[in-house]
Formats: sequence, structure tokens, C-alpha cells
Amino acid sequence: MFISRSRIRTGFTLIELLVVIAIVAVLLGLLMPAVQKVRESSARMGCTNNLKQIGLAWHNHHDGHGCSPSGGGHWDATGPAHSGWAFHLLPYLEQENVYRLPWQQAAQTSIKVYFCPSRRPGVNPAGSRALLDYAAFDGPLIARAYEVKNPFLVGYNPPGRTDFLRAAAGLSQTPMVGEKRIWWNRATHSDCNDDQGYTDGWDNDTIIRTDLISIRDSKTSICGTNAGSSHPNTYGIAFGDGSVRACRFGISPERAAASD
Repeated sequence: MFISRSRIRTGFTLIELLVVIAIVAVLLGLLMPAVQKVRESSARMGCTNNLKQIGLAWHNHHDGHGCSPSGGGHWDATGPAHSGWAFHLLPYLEQENVYRLPWQQAAQTSIKVYFCPSRRPGVNPAGSRALLDYAAFDGPLIARAYEVKNPFLVGYNPPGRTDFLRAAAGLSQTPMVGEKRIWWNRATHSDCNDDQGYTDGWDNDTIIRTDLISIRDSKTSICGTNAGSSHPNTYGIAFGDGSVRACRFGISPERAAASD
């Protein structure tokens, strides 16, 4: 049977093409939130695992030295003796090689476990000290290396060594390390609580307060000592017993611990 060429279809009509595009757009609109939710769930699990590793390292340090890691000294002092808890935990996080580097070199070496996957990749801005997304709480589980007059931070303990016996409320109710609040969209190190890096002594970079309310990451440059995160509704706390719990924004870590 002969078929006229005029009846042979060579492609989609404009209307059919627009319909297909509209259907694809609707499907993408439905899928994207689900994909983002799965991605955030995976990143949150990675962040929780980081806190668990840090908590375990803290306990191993305590077992090996009979005390918590030092909170360090003044923020502008350099060298191991002035560095804070995150530097002293390196040997217990399988980072002995970094711990033994010359101090200035170690200070610029990024430590993957100190970065939350929800917030930023585990690399530091060019030319800066290696940063971190977590900070120790200024409660009974950490102490300064020596007296530092800093009006922005609260110190529950006198300078020197401190141990788990100081946790009068019990280790399961005592915040140890948690996520800190930073400026989430910055490209360089500029916030006063996110510029000195993980080797920083007793300062905003490595110490956060238990009595301040927790807040989600800021969209503008900030300078504070609040707990917080880039997660939608919660942030993580590693307690003295090694457990990690998600705590909601809007209340202080002290209240979060008491209400658990």
C-alpha cells in the first residue's frame, strides 16, 4: 500500500515538546526535596560520627593522661603548650603524624573529622590556619592551661588539669563537645569564632558557652560563642559519657542536657 510522504511524522510538535518539558519540570520539583533530604540525612550521620570519634578520643586521652585535654592558653600565643583541646586530641584521632609536625605546619593541616559534611568540605581557605566546626563546652570537663582574662568566655574551672570527676551532674548530662555556630556562606576566614583554627587556645574558635541559646548558622558575619549548626532544626552534642544527641535550636546546651 502506498503511503503519502505528507502523512509521515518527523518529530514532536511544539505543543508536545512543551508538555514533555512541563512534565519533566514537575518531576524534578518533586524529586529535588527528596534528594536534598537524603543528602542532609547522610551528612548529619557523618557529622554525628565525627562527634562520636571526638568523644572517644577525649576518653582515650583521659585514660592515658588521667585528665581531659587542655583548653589551651591565649588565642594569639603559639606552640603546643598554648594550643587547645583539638590539637591535643590529634594522637587519639589517628593524626599522630600531624601532631609531630612543626607547630606552624600542623596549624595549617586540615583534619577531616573536624569538619561537618553539612557545612563545608574538609579543607581550609588558602593561607589560613586549618579550621574546625566543633568546639568544647566551657563546663567542668575542660580547663584553661593558665589564667586568661577574656570577658566573652565563662570558665567554670580554675586553670590547670580537670577530669571526669568534676562532672557533678553525671557524664551523661554534661555537654563535652558540640557543633558551633558560624557564618555559613563566607568564602574566607573572617569571623572571630572561625579564624584561628583548631590549634587555637582558649578562644571563640574552640570554646562555646553552655548558657547561651543555640542558633542556626548565620547569614551574616558574626562573633559569638553559641552552639549551632547548618542543619535545618538541630545541632549535635557529644556528652561526657560519649553519647551523641541531636538537640533543638532555641534553648541552651545546659537546658538541653537537663531536659534529655
